[in-house]
Amino acid sequence: MPGSRVTKQLTVTLDSETAARLQKRADEVGMKPEQLVAALVRDDDKDDHVDASDIADLEARWAEVQTGGETVRQQEVTHWLKAWGTVDSKPWPTSR
Repeated sequence: MPGSRVTKQLTVTLDSETAARLQKRADEVGMKPEQLVAALVRDDDKDDHVDASDIADLEARWAEVQTGGETVRQQEVTHWLKAWGTVDSKPWPTSR
């Protein structure tokens, strides 16, 4: 945890299966279990809610692609992403 944060110790009792899964996941990402839990709790208030209209929009876009709608090659997307933050950075084209 960053040194600038004030820390408070909290003891949480977990069943053995949950504790093992927490430890395994923490090991996988190179963190201590308490660091992983803190990161998950901090990230929990991020707005990642997807509502029905978002899903409907994605389904409509996918249906358009499946029926021959416009697509962009992965190589073009990769080139565009690699240019972010450089002098070659450009906004995504509005029409292709």
